[in-house]
Amino acid sequence: MNDALVMKGEETGKIGRLFGSVQELKANMEKIQLSVFGEMPFLFAYAASNSWVQFWVIDRSLGIRPISSKLELNDLDGRIRCVFSSINICRILYHYPFLLARTVLPMYREMPRNNGSITLYEDYVLKKLEYDPNDFDAVIAIYDAIRKNQIESAIICEYDRSKRTFKLQPVGFKRIPAVIRSWDIRWANISCLRENSYFLIDYESAGRDGDSTPEELLESSALDPSVVSDAKHVYRSCNDMYQFGNLIRSTSDPSLSQLKEGLKNTNAGERYTAEQALGFLINLQNAMTQSDSIAT
Repeated sequence: MNDALVMKGEETGKIGRLFGSVQELKANMEKIQLSVFGEMPFLFAYAASNSWVQFWVIDRSLGIRPISSKLELNDLDGRIRCVFSSINICRILYHYPFLLARTVLPMYREMPRNNGSITLYEDYVLKKLEYDPNDFDAVIAIYDAIRKNQIESAIICEYDRSKRTFKLQPVGFKRIPAVIRSWDIRWANISCLRENSYFLIDYESAGRDGDSTPEELLESSALDPSVVSDAKHVYRSCNDMYQFGNLIRSTSDPSLSQLKEGLKNTNAGERYTAEQALGFLINLQNAMTQSDSIAT
């Protein structure tokens, strides 16, 4: 609703597994970001198993409790009660749209990209690819190098080549590894859970646009995505920040006005680089954290 999450559900087609769906729903709700609530005091949820369904509500303390009995949809009375519950939930949401979270990338919705889709979940991001990336070896080398160097809070990448899916854990601005520079700040690689909360979802910018992968990129340079070019191939630095500026063009937060101007500068030479934008946001986050600690 208005590109915001208003109901979360877990379901299975197996008979007699409603309890399992409820447990999975509770486990996922423990990971959810509070910013997803917006100004709503709660989110609606449901658990379903085959023809059984039960409605739940999650409050801002991430407590979850049922708001309906277990309903059997093969039974007329169960179907009627299910319709009543659904209508009542819709009535509540219809009257309070101004309380919904304002998100740029909505959670749980599969969003198309040039080479597949991307879906944002509670604690990871799922990328589905229509075909194998040309720079597969370079991408895997980055994650291997991160693991070998035991970088704190590094991303865990699970790649299923047969299904062509990446499963990535997001890294917040408070937890960006100091030894990694990410220049690949694009729409597909930024999540915004609310106006002031941005995080990167991967560090795959060391990939290249060419057909082969130099050995030096696979080794010492794998952690440095700022490679520019060589005699045969062009490498992505992705420091054109204009699209990032588009992400926050509608924000009314005065603390981001300078960032917007820097990102959308018509003179590309004066436009913020990714490193400058990251520094700005990290400083802003630190200032907000200090201000919150003083207030409390």
